[in-house]
Amino acid sequence: MDNSISAGYPPGYDKQDYHAIPQQTETTVLLRQPQQPIPDDHLTFAIFVAICCCLPFGIVGIVKSSRVQPLYAMGDYQGAEESSRSAYNWSCAGLACGFLSVVVSGIIIWVMMTLAVQHSQDPY
Repeated sequence: MDNSISAGYPPGYDKQDYHAIPQQTETTVLLRQPQQPIPDDHLTFAIFVAICCCLPFGIVGIVKSSRVQPLYAMGDYQGAEESSRSAYNWSCAGLACGFLSVVVSGIIIWVMMTLAVQHSQDPY
């Protein structure tokens, strides 16, 4: 009997001693620049403005502030900083608009009450 058939090798296969060749591994080094801190999103300020002062400006502030973290996560630090600054500016504008409307409303109410008191004291 053929020795290679009885050993489980196909015919014509020489039983040789094969040595495994070690695979070369590639090492990839990622160099990261120092990561900048995440910009403040001013979300609480925008929500306060939307509830208490001026709804349209507050909504724009909320939308702008909600874009800060996704932009930062994608690595767009400049876009996140710009969105943060924009959210703050819209919220400040809404706060000023709300404050101005309260002052103007107060002046109008004061004038109307003064005129009403003068009119009630006038006999004619």
